[in-house]
Amino acid sequence: MGYSRRKEAWEIIEAIRDADRALGTLTLGDICARGVVTLNVACQACQRCGRYRVTRLIDRHGARMPLLELKALLSADCPKRKGSFYHPCGACFPGLP
Repeated sequence: MGYSRRKEAWEIIEAIRDADRALGTLTLGDICARGVVTLNVACQACQRCGRYRVTRLIDRHGARMPLLELKALLSADCPKRKGSFYHPCGACFPGLP
């Protein structure tokens, strides 16, 4: 069996969906309670990355802000965000316990 771009794209999409499921109902307050000081955000598709202080995010968005919504807000200007189905935005929170 040879290399398949479509299969590789599906694997990437499934990895993104699995990561989103793992975030589930986590909120900024949950992350702060676990002792996380900074939250790293990276996009695997376009290689953009950033680091945010959890306390500032809580001040700005509230402790009840779900991480999935926060991810959507922080990656809103990603060029891959509204791309095709096979090339989605790969924004994630690397190093999240």
